[in-house]
Amino acid sequence: MLSFLASALLIASVVANPAKRAGGNLVKCLQADKDLLVFTPSSPEWATVSAPYNYRFTGLFIPTAVVQPTTYGAVSTAVKCGDAAGVHVSPRGGGHSYEAASLGMRNGSLVVDVQLLNDVTVNKKTGVAVVQAGTRLGDMALVIGREGRALPHGVCPTVGTGGHFQGGGYGLDTREWGLALDHTIGAKVVLANGKLVTANANTNSDLFWALRGGGGGFGVVVEWTMQTEVAPSNVVYQLLNWYPRDVAAWNKIFLGYQDFSIHNTPSNWGTRFNIRNEGKGFPVTLQIEALWIGSQASADAAAAKLYAVIGKPDEVILYQSYNWIDGLTKIGGQPSLNTSTFPHPTDNFYEASLMNPENYPINAAASSDYYNFIVNSPQDQIDWFAQMFTRMGQMELYGGKGSFFNTIPEGATAFAHRDTLWTWQFYASAKDRTQLPYPQQGYDFVNGMKQQFLDNMPGADFGAYPNYIDPRLSDWHDRYFEGNYRRLLAIKKIYDPTGLFTKRQVIGDLDDTAPGF
Repeated sequence: MLSFLASALLIASVVANPAKRAGGNLVKCLQADKDLLVFTPSSPEWATVSAPYNYRFTGLFIPTAVVQPTTYGAVSTAVKCGDAAGVHVSPRGGGHSYEAASLGMRNGSLVVDVQLLNDVTVNKKTGVAVVQAGTRLGDMALVIGREGRALPHGVCPTVGTGGHFQGGGYGLDTREWGLALDHTIGAKVVLANGKLVTANANTNSDLFWALRGGGGGFGVVVEWTMQTEVAPSNVVYQLLNWYPRDVAAWNKIFLGYQDFSIHNTPSNWGTRFNIRNEGKGFPVTLQIEALWIGSQASADAAAAKLYAVIGKPDEVILYQSYNWIDGLTKIGGQPSLNTSTFPHPTDNFYEASLMNPENYPINAAASSDYYNFIVNSPQDQIDWFAQMFTRMGQMELYGGKGSFFNTIPEGATAFAHRDTLWTWQFYASAKDRTQLPYPQQGYDFVNGMKQQFLDNMPGADFGAYPNYIDPRLSDWHDRYFEGNYRRLLAIKKIYDPTGLFTKRQVIGDLDDTAPGF
């Protein structure tokens, strides 16, 4: 891990009292462009357009204004107005940031919300899709799916492509196809000077590299060009529950599943381990959530091999074949992939992540201590889960035998964790989804889950997933970006020399002394 001295702070990340500096001049500047919808604290829609996805941040970050451009030129106007007023500019795609990063993570930012830029087109001959950055994942999947095409990406249909693609873009198909960013072949970006530029392998190639895994902060992405895959004709979605009664039973399943994942899981079987207390009279539920790309018969054969190692599930919640679009809909947990047809979910939560290197699997001590911690800790104020998929706690499987994700060379993109076996997501919601402040029990529980692995695996060089941003993470430069940080910082200085797009835990912010939220 690198260490960063105070002298390395190349870009200032705080503008003192930006709201007062902006005054009315910013709003007048914005309102002069007819292609900008402008909202201020006096607008009737303000409570809606300025609301965070995570209720924990309600009232914490108050923008000066929120704008919704309808053209790329209007994005340029907004950036120029913000710069002239001395106000930090914060792009927002889906507004789904876990830690309200799209609101600027400070008071007084100008939020450029690109949700009205949501067109998707597909070239039927080449399979290349052009996706505007305000498009939600579900809506994108519908359009390209109707053309028989697919992309790897997250399962939640309301997540925006603008931020999701910049931080990674994991899905249950990542072991087969990689991350969403691995399919990015170009982008259009409005820079801090207001210019609209193209970034690809031949033009602004350094910016193109940074946009694929650098986590944002280089400009306002307005459009992605993506090379899609042929959509599978059949997938099998599986939800399989085990209810271990004690630590020995837990370890048999947990460690057996890990060993099977490393040595025997084919790339077309995307899996994650969902760990939670479902209140069914057992201390904990271990759930394998999986997507098999292929026939039902081939899925059955693979499942039988897994059951021979860890035993058959105690309960089969779902095990069913679907076509591609219906499978994505079922995984997404909403009635449709069309995000205009249902209310967008929110939550009140804290989360943290660990990315577990492939050469350092979870050991028995960490597994046992983790089980004992989650079984014995107070949980009366929170609902929680941990995911383990060869990506999240949720434990998400990224690596293992034959995973395409691990074949992408280190340095090919700014995504720094190509040696990942698992990504853990540790997550706790307040039982009262409107409780403020968020209960301390939630922070303690999430950090306690994470600490069981840090304490028992001191030799493991854990990373953290940039899309699971955690403002309480002090060594975020290394955890998110590892050895890529200095290169990203140099690129940031070229394209955003004054730090117009800088905020907490975005490239250019080296202030580890700022408080977490």
